[in-house]
Amino acid sequence: MNVGLLDQRILVRRWQDVADLGVSIEQTFAADIVLYANKRSASGSVFYGTQQVDNKVTDIFTVRYRQDITAEHVIELLGVRYRVKRAYPYRDRKNFTVIETEALGAIT
Repeated sequence: MNVGLLDQRILVRRWQDVADLGVSIEQTFAADIVLYANKRSASGSVFYGTQQVDNKVTDIFTVRYRQDITAEHVIELLGVRYRVKRAYPYRDRKNFTVIETEALGAIT
């Protein structure tokens, strides 16, 4: 992976569901992290493999190494929100982080 390939500006936010005064749940988002990333669609084997265990992965992002991105985060890019499923070091080195996500749809 080359740093020059990180050509998409993404917004990483921590997602929390908070009960409001009524009977519904409100989505709240904590502080934003702006990063540059490389986005690619999940390959066929990854996509269908995750479908079998009901843990859909539709897109994969690669960013500079970070330890603070977890499954409690979402990524926003060009008006689309992605739920983080898993984040791990690229090739077990600490120079890039791979983030597997599921596309949730357009931000409303």
